[in-house]
Amino acid sequence: MRISEHAGQAKVSTKAVSHYQQLGLVTAQRRPNGYREYDETHLRVLGAIRELTVIGIPAGRLARSPSVWRPDINAATSAQRPWPPAATASPKSTASSKV
Repeated sequence: MRISEHAGQAKVSTKAVSHYQQLGLVTAQRRPNGYREYDETHLRVLGAIRELTVIGIPAGRLARSPSVWRPDINAATSAQRPWPPAATASPKSTASSKV
């Protein structure tokens, strides 16, 4: 699927898709003719980006933390995370004991 078709189905502009590519949010393989090839995974990712930006989360912030919002990344890395997480020391209380 080409960028214009892909953008139309995801309800974003082709300029937005290009911007997301520059941020590293969407990556597509180039075909021998130079066109980028998009599939259903790209469509789901673009839909998620659109929804998150609509509620006010900037695309730049999404680029810094993809494992938080991308289910495909989250599923791949969740198997690598230990569960339950390692216990951490509780922070010391800063409240004064004076009455």
